[in-house]
Amino acid sequence: MAIENEVVIIAEAVALPGKREELRRAFVEDFVPKSLAEEGVSVFRLHENRDNPGHFVLYERFRDQAAIDFLFAEEHFARIKETLASLAEGGKPKVTYFHVLTDYSPPRTSRSSHTVPWISSLWIARSRRLRRAATWKSPPCCLSR
Repeated sequence: MAIENEVVIIAEAVALPGKREELRRAFVEDFVPKSLAEEGVSVFRLHENRDNPGHFVLYERFRDQAAIDFLFAEEHFARIKETLASLAEGGKPKVTYFHVLTDYSPPRTSRSSHTVPWISSLWIARSRRLRRAATWKSPPCCLSR
């Protein structure tokens, strides 16, 4: 997959007062899983503002514009548009399109699923350095003065 063709969409929606749980449920139970099942969708993550509950951000990454067009034509996309019209401020999300410029992901480990992968990698590297240092024998003419 050539990253120069990939497109990222950031969509923000703020739930109307008292509608946070309904909007969250629509995203989590319907829109996100069905969108992730579509070919051409590589990432589809829902986030909620920690300081402002009900302010949702979707990070969506697509293979190319054709994958976006396909998703927008799907029935579940029409349903989420109807849901947003009744549950979100302004009746629709604020949507911004981006080109992918870099593609760096930290290395993943096989450690427990609750461990942050890059922290695990740092810990493993540190442990290896410490083991090497503990087993390293200084030469007889060491500079220990």
